[in-house]
Amino acid sequence: MDLEIGRFVDWLKSEKVYDNTVIVLVSDHGEEFGEHGGFWHGTTLYEEVLHVPLIVKTVEKDAKNIRVPWQVRSMDIAPTLTSIYGISADESWEGLPLVDETTVMLAKQWESQKGAQSNSDCMSARGHNMDRIAVSENDFEGNILSSIRMDGMKLILANKDNPRGLSEQETFDLNKDPLEKTPLANSSSICDVPLADKNTQLKSILGELIQQAAKTASTSDGAELDEATIERMKALGYMEK
Repeated sequence: MDLEIGRFVDWLKSEKVYDNTVIVLVSDHGEEFGEHGGFWHGTTLYEEVLHVPLIVKTVEKDAKNIRVPWQVRSMDIAPTLTSIYGISADESWEGLPLVDETTVMLAKQWESQKGAQSNSDCMSARGHNMDRIAVSENDFEGNILSSIRMDGMKLILANKDNPRGLSEQETFDLNKDPLEKTPLANSSSICDVPLADKNTQLKSILGELIQQAAKTASTSDGAELDEATIERMKALGYMEK
């Protein structure tokens, strides 16, 4: 991948269009390599599947070498592109731009003050005040899953008796356990808030956001594939031979 991207960038430069080209590098998902007892992807919502690279090369010099220090989502990509090109985002979109003037200013400000920030409020100190709540859903091979990542915590819900054998509910403190090795015990507390109370809050917000997203979700009736497309899908491993 690195080699092919390098060839593409070299070509853009040789055509003298690189400086005026916006590039977004992102992955659709990660992969499991045994971290939670499985391989491939699609049957869990752990970080090795959800946490993907996102690099945006813009034409704006002010945004060069900026690292957005707060939690973002894949749904922020589309409004980022419309913002770059000065196009109004669709009113139904829930994402927020990553390289608009305000974001760049705040990111630079955070970088210049790195290490100097202090926050006496325990819950606020667990994340950045610009963090965006990240929600994920999955329904594959009988595994019906949803998760929410907020305040440095992650709640994962799974359907009962799911084929993967996942617990119906797991909560992780990603600040202390970024690899999600040990779910928090029911007796735990976060910033003196009992875990049960925090889970109730996370479940409520997760439910509201999923319900809100469903109102503007796209639908499709499917389509017939021609033989050439079917063969390409088989070659890529997305269809059985």
